[in-house]
Amino acid sequence: MGGKVEHLYQVEHSRKGMPGFEVIATAGGVSVARAAYWGAVDARSATLHPGDEITLRHGARVILRYPPYRAADRSAPVQDV
Repeated sequence: MGGKVEHLYQVEHSRKGMPGFEVIATAGGVSVARAAYWGAVDARSATLHPGDEITLRHGARVILRYPPYRAADRSAPVQDV
């Protein structure tokens, strides 16, 4: 109805300190979305500023993120009891 096309996958480029993000690509299937993500990483990784991210999302779920986080960066240190 209405000819609306919904793309389930989105490749986004977010910049540190800036609200929102740039949508680089949208896709209806995961294979095309992953190809678009890796193409964006290849094209933009050399010019990313510290804190910038390229993300592949399926709705609110993050599938891939560049640069990838290390486990120590995402969580508080584990303390022995």
